[in-house]
Amino acid sequence: MKAGGMNAGGINAGGINGRAIQALIVDDEPIARLGVRRMLEAAPGFEVCGECGDGAEAVRQIRETSPDVVFLDVQMPELDGISVVRSVISSIGAEQMPLVVFVTAYDQYAVRAFDLHALDYVVKPFDKARFRDCLERVQQQLATTAKADLAQRLGRLLDSEATPRRLLVRDGERMVLIPFAEIDWLEAADNYVRIHRGTESILHRRTVDAMEELLGPAEFVRIRRSIIVRIDRIRELHPLFRGEYILTLAGGARLRSSRRYRGPIEALGVQ
Repeated sequence: MKAGGMNAGGINAGGINGRAIQALIVDDEPIARLGVRRMLEAAPGFEVCGECGDGAEAVRQIRETSPDVVFLDVQMPELDGISVVRSVISSIGAEQMPLVVFVTAYDQYAVRAFDLHALDYVVKPFDKARFRDCLERVQQQLATTAKADLAQRLGRLLDSEATPRRLLVRDGERMVLIPFAEIDWLEAADNYVRIHRGTESILHRRTVDAMEELLGPAEFVRIRRSIIVRIDRIRELHPLFRGEYILTLAGGARLRSSRRYRGPIEALGVQ
């Protein structure tokens, strides 16, 4: 096969403009990073330029190394995939953001919103044929698509995610979509949170700090370091001592606040 020719899978061995496509792998699961690396190392025209185990490191490496494409895990603790894209764009601009391929454990129907914005995705565990097709699309987009067009698509993605309305949570062997409006309250559980809705509770792999940022202050209030409550579920406030309260929720749950969060709680009645 001549340099720059196409292999059997349709991938140009010369990458783009005669050089290998530089790929950055971002996933908090080492086995997932290894899976992506092996797929890329088997593909002519691609070269792994780095790996990151968390979103903050991903933002730093993207800014410093300018990869052509980032294989980016959708759901990571603290800083998830969408937040990584948003952070990079806010610091270096959308036109400098590399092409993004989302890596996810969700099925294609759960992530169809990403496809609508012409951003590709691969699903864990990886299917070789699907991954190869993804690499072909990456190569084609990098070879034929203007940076400005890629920037516009990323902008539309962020606009669509600006106000998330639901959360996709793994519960055993199933994936559960939980609308934000159905969350009663949540509590920290190490690097997880336990989400309470009605009589059901589900563990979600995200910290309470990350959930506070995701949910936002318009609908949710943090009443202590480990607990966040949906505001419209609060039915009664019973003052205790030194700024602490007992909150009674619509479903009957009774939660105790801490003095540290006295201000936000007492501001609930201010319109």
